[in-house]
Amino acid sequence: MSQHRPYLVHAWPEHRWWVVSVPDLDAFAQVQRREELEIAASELIAEWAPRSRQNAEYTLEVLDGPPGG
Repeated sequence: MSQHRPYLVHAWPEHRWWVVSVPDLDAFAQVQRREELEIAASELIAEWAPRSRQNAEYTLEVLDGPPGG
């Protein structure tokens, strides 16, 4: 069985919302409070990752704005 690296999750404020992105899964979500970032990250991975990785670990990077922007 191969070792998988954790998913990288980006989060940044956008107006009154926070955007949460999992680039490897091409998945996004919006939440209203910073305290909800980790919940949103876990839910995105559970919904969009292959079944074998639905409980995968992740690394959360909180940014000032969109990545590369």
